[in-house]
Amino acid sequence: MKKTRILSLLLALVLVGSALGGCSQEPAEQQGSSVDTQSASQPASSASSQEGTESNSETQSQTERVPTAEVKAFTDKIGRLVDLSRYNDHSTGNESCHFALPYEEEAKLQFPGGLQIQLGTGKAFTLPIAYADLEKLGWKASNVDMEEMLEPNHYTFVTVAKIANSKGEEVVFGVNHNSQQALPRKECDVYGLKVEMYSSVDHNQKYDTAAPFTLCGSITQNSTVADVIQALGNPDSIHYSVSYKSDGQYNYSTTELTFRQTDRSELVFEFEQDKMLTAKCEYNIFQ
Repeated sequence: MKKTRILSLLLALVLVGSALGGCSQEPAEQQGSSVDTQSASQPASSASSQEGTESNSETQSQTERVPTAEVKAFTDKIGRLVDLSRYNDHSTGNESCHFALPYEEEAKLQFPGGLQIQLGTGKAFTLPIAYADLEKLGWKASNVDMEEMLEPNHYTFVTVAKIANSKGEEVVFGVNHNSQQALPRKECDVYGLKVEMYSSVDHNQKYDTAAPFTLCGSITQNSTVADVIQALGNPDSIHYSVSYKSDGQYNYSTTELTFRQTDRSELVFEFEQDKMLTAKCEYNIFQ
């Protein structure tokens, strides 16, 4: 009888232990379920974050393309001088804008007098012109050896190559020849001229030696953007850019107008605001 009681007590203890073991496992299972849910939700959170980053990048990119007040002001100004709707090739960034006429409209302009160039008070001429003829007009190479031989089909437009008159007035020039034998520079043609009124590094530094000029009968070193467009019509291309200081303040802006005509002549004018920095005349030998 005593043995039977002992066995009954042991059996009761076993059953109680089993019941307690089952109860202790339930919270662990619930905890595991919670961990699994958190793990499954993690990719969704990452995707949301990634989408937010992409959205922010797109917004930032759009912000970067917003033109500054200077670009907007220039677009308004040039739009009052030319019909911008004719310029099918156009782009506007936050610090620059560019307009170009359709190809079929390019090079239709006929320069007055066939691109007449007058340096100083000398006689007018057109490009290309033999260097020897330019010498006869009073302009001679000032810092380059014109005896130097050039190889066939050679051309140069080097900023250190200058011609000057007896007053010391200077113009940058370029030479070209397309013969089958080497020739000295002095026997070549001058195909390009450039007058630099101001330093390209410091637009406040004026070159006292820059030769005064007259192009197409009316354009001079004192002409403004409006003056040039009034004299020559719509430019083939217009480019405008702004430079800012390190603190974000306005530094300076440059405007470049390019005019072409059917005989492959080209005029390029560069301005800071309405102050003409350079004027380049070139007979395009590359077409």
